[in-house]
Amino acid sequence: MTIEEAYKILEVSENSSEEEIKAAYKKLARKYHPDFYQNNPLASLAEEKLKEINEAYEILTEYLKNKEKYSVKEKQFTNQYEDIKTEKYQKYYSNSSFWSKVKKIAKNAGLKVMCYALTLYYVLQKADIPVTEKGIIIGALGYFILPIDLIPDFIMGLGYTDDIGAMFIAIKKSMKYVDEEVKNQVYLKLNDWFNTDYEEIEKILKV
Repeated sequence: MTIEEAYKILEVSENSSEEEIKAAYKKLARKYHPDFYQNNPLASLAEEKLKEINEAYEILTEYLKNKEKYSVKEKQFTNQYEDIKTEKYQKYYSNSSFWSKVKKIAKNAGLKVMCYALTLYYVLQKADIPVTEKGIIIGALGYFILPIDLIPDFIMGLGYTDDIGAMFIAIKKSMKYVDEEVKNQVYLKLNDWFNTDYEEIEKILKV
């Protein structure tokens, strides 16, 4: 379960406080408590739902506990990427390798990572991208595709921090090419995977 999914399960937003998340958890835990489903054909479904709610709360509790640490790490890797020569990672990029990676990790990587990756991919397809910006984008996506990251991708909360840092810099440098056409393409893909809305995409891309 990703952090984004945990927020949705508890029916809270990413801006919710720890107290609001706790209150939402208690409300849902009461709603699906086994005592309310005795001799009820929906008892097994309620039990599964309660397990899901408990897992979501554990994930968000751990995430909020370490949120400041994650933010510091993300900033460190963002700053670090400023000094990386993008051509070092360009050799790892191709359209087929990009989509192969996306299919494997889309759900686990989460909304923000996939929003950045797809935005850069669709910008790269535009005919009027200058060679310099194109090289930066290919380098960032090459790093995203690279099997060995600075932080292993499977580490929850930190696993994609370096990918975000790399892609964030590339998006900043090519932001003028992120037009409505690109945003719509990104939205159509992400809505299928995460059931998100267009406003959320714009919020993420306000870099």
